[in-house]
Amino acid sequence: MGRDPKRSVDENIEVAGKTFSDLAAFGEDLGVRIMFENCPMVGWQSDGMVGSIAYAPSIWDKLFSAVRSDNFGLNLDPSHLVWQQIDYNGIMEDFADKIYHCHAKDTEIIEEKLARNGIYGSDWWLPKIPGDGQIDWIKFVDSLRGIGYDGAMSIELEDAAWEKDEASVKKGLVRAAEHLRPWLGGG
Repeated sequence: MGRDPKRSVDENIEVAGKTFSDLAAFGEDLGVRIMFENCPMVGWQSDGMVGSIAYAPSIWDKLFSAVRSDNFGLNLDPSHLVWQQIDYNGIMEDFADKIYHCHAKDTEIIEEKLARNGIYGSDWWLPKIPGDGQIDWIKFVDSLRGIGYDGAMSIELEDAAWEKDEASVKKGLVRAAEHLRPWLGGG
């Protein structure tokens, strides 16, 4: 989604409304949905600063009000909600008709670093493969099913423990899939 750091969130929403209304209409003509991921992108533009406006449900409400299109939705990534202390299951009901895609990525909270550095510090949360972090995947999948979601759940591997080389990436993807398989089905 991005963010102009010289503008307020509301000013960014106004720009996004104009831009994404046109993109959503263009996508609709092509049979393609347009969506944003709820990633804050902290540090993307400036150290410690949120680089995307689309990080929290209260802002999603504003975005969906600014872009009134059934073709504009959300790529839900629960990992970003965990470290922001947002209830990743509790928000689903409000956005049931806007969740078009879902990422399977977990988050580990390192309590000692959080206690020392605070929420504005760095390195107190780490992206992990499903099963190696805080997310309750049984409840998450049940919540998705509860709102009628039957779309894709893509494993987004951003876990440094599994990024050493191609063989490690493949092992990490297999391990993540094996963790999710009991709740998602499949052989």
